Parts: sequence; C-alpha cells; structure tokens
Amino acid sequence: MIVAFLLLSLLVAVSTFSAVVVPRRPTMLGFLVFLFGLLPSELPFVCLVWDVVLLVVFGMLGTFDSTLGVVAVALLALSAVGQIILAVRAAAAGPVVDRALRDALGATFDDEIDDALARDLRTRVPLPPVLLTPFVSKRRDVVRVADLAYGDAGIRNWLDLYYHRSRPEGSPILVYVHGGAWVTGKKSRQGMPIVYHFARRGWLCVAPNYRLCPAATFPDQLVDVKRVIAWVREHAEEYGGDPSQVFMAGGSAGGHLTALAALTANDSAYQPGFEHVDTSLTAAMPLYGDYDWLDSNGERQRRHLERFDFFADKILKCSLESD
Repeated sequence: MIVAFLLLSLLVAVSTFSAVVVPRRPTMLGFLVFLFGLLPSELPFVCLVWDVVLLVVFGMLGTFDSTLGVVAVALLALSAVGQIILAVRAAAAGPVVDRALRDALGATFDDEIDDALARDLRTRVPLPPVLLTPFVSKRRDVVRVADLAYGDAGIRNWLDLYYHRSRPEGSPILVYVHGGAWVTGKKSRQGMPIVYHFARRGWLCVAPNYRLCPAATFPDQLVDVKRVIAWVREHAEEYGGDPSQVFMAGGSAGGHLTALAALTANDSAYQPGFEHVDTSLTAAMPLYGDYDWLDSNGERQRRHLERFDFFADKILKCSLESD
C-alpha cells in the first residue's frame, strides 16, 4: 500500500514538473514531456483535488507512519506548489485578453453588449463543473448529426453537425477546425466545449475532418476547410442555419487553417472545382495557431525548435530553397 502511494505521488510530481519546466531539446523529449504534463497544465485545480484525495485515502490507510509515506507526502506537497504556479500562469492570460479586447473594440465595449446577452456571459470559469466534469462536454439538449460527407476523400471529408433540440431557424454558424500539427486529429476529439457551448445557445455548429499529412500535401487541408464553407453555404438552411453568417474557429493547426481560410476568401487557387462559391467568413477566431512557418521573427530559434524541417518533410514536401 505504501509503495502504491509513493508511485502515485511520484507520477503526479513528475507530471506537474513536466508542465512547469518543459525541456525544448531534444525535440522528441520536449514533445513527450509536453504530453506527460498536459493534464496539470490544462487543469491544475483538478490535479490539486487529486492531491487531496490521495492524502485523505492513504492517510486513512495509515501510510504516513513510514519513511516512504513521508516521501510521498513531500512529493504531493511539491506537486501542489507546481500546480498553484500553473494556475497563476493561466490567470495571467485574463488581463492580456481584456487589454486586447479593449484595444480592438474600445475601452467601454462591455457596456455596449446587449443586456440579454450580457446576462448570459461568464466572467470567470465555473469551478465546480470544471472540478467535477472536466472531460464531459456533451449536453442532452444538443443534437449531433454525424459523418456527413462534404467531399470525396472518405472519412477525412466527413463533418458533424450540432444544434439545439428546439432547432431554431436562422442560426448563425460556427465551423470549428481541429488541430493536430496537420498530421493527426479528429473532428470529435477537439473543441467540443466550444461546440456544445454555442450549440446550446442556438448556433448551428460544424466540426469537420480534413485530409492529413503525410498522405496529403499542404494546401490540401486548406482546400478541404474551404470546401466545408462551400458545403455550409449549400446545406446549412436544411438544419436551421443562416449561410450568410459563417464564423470559423480552430486551435493549433486548426487555428492556422482558420486564419488562412479568412485570408483567402474566394481565392480560386484554393477552390478547385468550386471556384465561384462564396467562401468568405463573417469572422475568424484562430486560437494558438502556428502562423510563421519560415520563422521570420526567430521565435523557433530562440526556443531551440527545429525551424523548417518538419514542414519541409511532412507538410509541404519541398525544400525552402526549391519553393
């Protein structure tokens, strides 16, 4: 029992340390440590609760009376410190976002929000639901229509729809593009909190797959995302959507594709076979995307990351010199 307590405490400590201090080199080690520290990085409060649960359970079993038990308690204490550090780091994003909104929309933009909408907005993350159900996004009042084809590339050209059971008419549309470094990812595994949040509020939400590298070659992914917009223009009204109100968001690679979709509206070079379809967006909300593949600002170099090899070998399949 004492050994189990020690191993679990060690696991929590190593995972938390991986989130607090992420080594950059070698690249593969940095990637593995990133994955191992993902939970405390994203959900430090959940990990704090887990620390308390371990202490209570193993304390009741009398494991604190040995040297190994004391070591395990010390590991959990260090983990708790790390998780608090992660929570403080996360909280620092709030003022940055607020300042950006006020710079872009005006210092008193929040006073101009419709009263009915303002009452539904949250200013803080609701802690009890986050603690109790951090991995649960599904809602009973949201309908999911799965695996609709928008292109000819099989499962990679399928999309899912989400809308409120009341099926409102004239709903604005949100397309959420998953991430995964352009080589992995699935429509039902990312962005679900955003998708269900908007679907519950009367939006028609669209979550597509797209072709992945190295089987595909960029800009195949961009063509697919624009093909999704074309599909929405043609079919959204069948599900209560308003094709004149198409918004797009995405994270990581999905953020990059969201930005490019907005910047290449109606560009026939990326719309083979549907050159004349309107692929413009009402608004784009890219999240933590990778936008500077050429590292023109030296960011990758400062962080000791490979500059272009990944994109050249896996995504674009050409050298910087050749193209």
